[in-house]
Amino acid sequence: MEDHKRPIVAVSGGFDPISDGHVAMILDAAKIGDVVVLLNSDEWCGKKRWTGHCFSPWERRRRVLMEIPGVKAVWGVDDADGTV
Repeated sequence: MEDHKRPIVAVSGGFDPISDGHVAMILDAAKIGDVVVLLNSDEWCGKKRWTGHCFSPWERRRRVLMEIPGVKAVWGVDDADGTV
């Protein structure tokens, strides 16, 4: 991702499952610059659900996100401390 002429815009979340609102947010971010998605882990998503596990595995969520125009990269993050 060297030699960028556009700004890099980071968005973060679990995206589990990805919704039309998520897609709209990412498309809006892509109007500003190249989008990097900071994607929370399966463990983090599982803690948000009463079932204790995520709806869609991390790799599947990454593949879907990479299909959205403007998304240049998806990076895994551990948001255990709530700072992401």
